[in-house]
Amino acid sequence: MVSPFKAFMFIIVFLVLQQLEGNLVYPHVVGNSVGLPSIWVLVAITIGGNLMGVVGMILFIPICSVLYALFRLFVKDRLKKKGVPREKWEEKAVFEESVMTGEEE
Repeated sequence: MVSPFKAFMFIIVFLVLQQLEGNLVYPHVVGNSVGLPSIWVLVAITIGGNLMGVVGMILFIPICSVLYALFRLFVKDRLKKKGVPREKWEEKAVFEESVMTGEEE
């Protein structure tokens, strides 16, 4: 027979690993595939889950991805208008901006 202490320790380890995966690994992996920072994924899942349950979790990630892309374009446009040198705010991947704005590089 299995000792109650070992069963209790298994449950504790399982819960800790589940929390780590749910709060750290999942947002990072989903964020990389969608193009969002991990914190935005975590916020999207939290808000979507609170408002609409599992369906909200699924729907709010793409919604936040679109909002994040639009916000980034808005900020970059403002920086250009203010005359901030492009080297200070330009990222390695300019592909997504050129696709969204229709500009050629």
